[in-house]
Amino acid sequence: MRTPARLFACLSLISAASVALAQAPASPSSTPEARAALAFQAAERNGPLALQPFLAGFPKGADLHVHLSGAVYAETFIREAAADSVCVDPVALKFVKPPCGDKLVPAAALSGNMTPANQELCDRLIDAFSMRSFVPIPSWSGHDQFFSTFDHFRGLKGNHTSEWVDEVASRAAAQNEE
Repeated sequence: MRTPARLFACLSLISAASVALAQAPASPSSTPEARAALAFQAAERNGPLALQPFLAGFPKGADLHVHLSGAVYAETFIREAAADSVCVDPVALKFVKPPCGDKLVPAAALSGNMTPANQELCDRLIDAFSMRSFVPIPSWSGHDQFFSTFDHFRGLKGNHTSEWVDEVASRAAAQNEE
């Protein structure tokens, strides 16, 4: 583990311990560090499964750099494309402006009661819009996949920024990120 990673891990543990201490009963003679050590030892004595609830309440780190469109789930893009009456190019796996015509699929067909063919297209879109199921190969890295996703989901008609912020913020809150 690199030195910055060790430092981050130590700072995270200290931060987490302080949260645990705030919840532990304080005695006048004990220091916060001593209370943290006791709380950790108590959880550790009961095995790894007991550590999970102890650690779950700790604040999580935050994203140092995030693009809103990169933090929104692919399923959200598909749902919003359907609401915007956008089309899907099943070959290029991207959104295009209507009218849909013969070779394009209405995004609305990818929600609700889907046919097996539409489910397969929906799955392929999610894979193209995200890192889901990605396996690197010598000619295509995770970096390549990540940055190619942005070209696939451009083309939504409406402005969905407020919905995206709500989704990303709600997910961060649910995961106890600070």
